[in-house]
Amino acid sequence: GEIYGVQSDGEDTIKTMKTKFPNIIHTGERFIQEKVEDIKRDRFGAGTFLLSAFIIFTQIVFIASKGPILPVEAPLFYNRVWGAKQLGLIPQLYLLPLLSFIFLLVNFILSGTVVKGNKILIKLIQGGTVIIAALSGYTLCRIIFLIN
Repeated sequence: GEIYGVQSDGEDTIKTMKTKFPNIIHTGERFIQEKVEDIKRDRFGAGTFLLSAFIIFTQIVFIASKGPILPVEAPLFYNRVWGAKQLGLIPQLYLLPLLSFIFLLVNFILSGTVVKGNKILIKLIQGGTVIIAALSGYTLCRIIFLIN
């Protein structure tokens, strides 16, 4: 019998899903292939995606390389009252590239699905992603150079 969509005879879940829901799996694969083709055709989109990804990757490498020589806490929460409440642990610096990465994914999904027909809006969203990643990197550099 089946329990929650998984066969009890040990059949692989992915194989079960492909046999029971072929249209859903095929549609998902086709969607990903279409998005990859869209990115290949759109040089501006591909460039902004790669530039944003490079900036985010650079931030992660920068934190990892400077992490061992940094103090335990850094001023991270500037919206709080001055003093100890502004301080965050060094691993919390990874929030900056993480948030940039989330913006990158959300913006490129939006530009490929929701606003697909509006080329100006797509370029603004994609350019905004680079700006967000760059400002995040600038903020990270300022924080690290402030405490280093």
